[in-house]
Amino acid sequence: MYKNILAGVDSIYFSFVIEQWILNEADWGAIQCAKEMAQSTRWDNDLSYINLAGTDFKVNRSGRPYYEYQLINGDNNICMHKELYGDKTPNILCRISSEALWSKGWITAALEIKTFAEKLAIIKDCFISQVDIASDFEGTMPKYDMEQFVTYARKKRPVYKMKEKQNVKNLMHDNYYGHRHKGYDLGTGALYCTIYDKSYEVENSCKGWFKEAWKLNGWNSENMVVRVEFQVQRVALKELKINSLKDLLENIGGLWYYCTHKWLKICEKTKDKNKSRWELTEFWETVQSVVMGAETHINRFRQRQYKIESMLKTTFGYIKTIGARQSVNYKVLGLDYVRDILRTRITDFMNTEDYLQEIKRKSYKFAEMKVHN
Repeated sequence: MYKNILAGVDSIYFSFVIEQWILNEADWGAIQCAKEMAQSTRWDNDLSYINLAGTDFKVNRSGRPYYEYQLINGDNNICMHKELYGDKTPNILCRISSEALWSKGWITAALEIKTFAEKLAIIKDCFISQVDIASDFEGTMPKYDMEQFVTYARKKRPVYKMKEKQNVKNLMHDNYYGHRHKGYDLGTGALYCTIYDKSYEVENSCKGWFKEAWKLNGWNSENMVVRVEFQVQRVALKELKINSLKDLLENIGGLWYYCTHKWLKICEKTKDKNKSRWELTEFWETVQSVVMGAETHINRFRQRQYKIESMLKTTFGYIKTIGARQSVNYKVLGLDYVRDILRTRITDFMNTEDYLQEIKRKSYKFAEMKVHN
């Protein structure tokens, strides 16, 4: 029997495209000075703190690729690039910490970072580049055959962790040569799911505040807590039509529904070869019952990728093949035949009603292709 004790947004990344900076040269000078102070020793020091737009930050000794400054405090990690990138490339990247999202509420924390970014620059566009949604369940870690995962994910695997030294004598009593079963990883890239023992992670990290959140929802302080977490990156968010904070707010319930009803299900294995008819496991029924917001039904669309140059190379290859096949010999090539096709037959074909209808039909197909209903 599983009980949901926490559900919401565990991580969110914002990207801000700006028109111009509100920060002046004195502000940039202070940031650069703090970075140099951080680099003045081989170890981390307390010399690189600054107050920026009314908020205290520690400036990291190094930035990250394409962003020379990285500012960190307990709630946020902010990366900035001084020179304006242009219309679509963000100059500001923000990641809100897990603790801030759970303690303040993800909507409040997101609105705060947007308000702060508006103090740094004139914002032209703001979009979500990644969001992690998660639910925690009181109960033991379920063990499944990998065939029971009915999913669009191309990769799926169980995860194991080496047992502690005091349990070495019992190693051979566990699967995978004595490794402790930790959970499951499913998918890569744009959409990824992990199912793991969250209570073990909390016990061995600085996230003890999770325990208080669980207790408020009925956790007995002893049972294992299993987390189901979906990491949705920018590519998948665009396909799901979730770009802004407003989109996420309106569709957070639909995003959870899509991930747990369409993209992934865990079922009881039967002899029926059609997995869509398999019954859900008790655990996954509980996962699907989680409510994060209004249960909107969203569809995922994938932009069809194609390159004109590659298609033209293929077309030219066919033309050369036609010319070669119509050649009488190596001295009399079929050039006239090819020219006749290009001049008359292709032109006539392009003026037919069937051609025009087919072009119209395919234009919709290539512009936007539904992936999962």
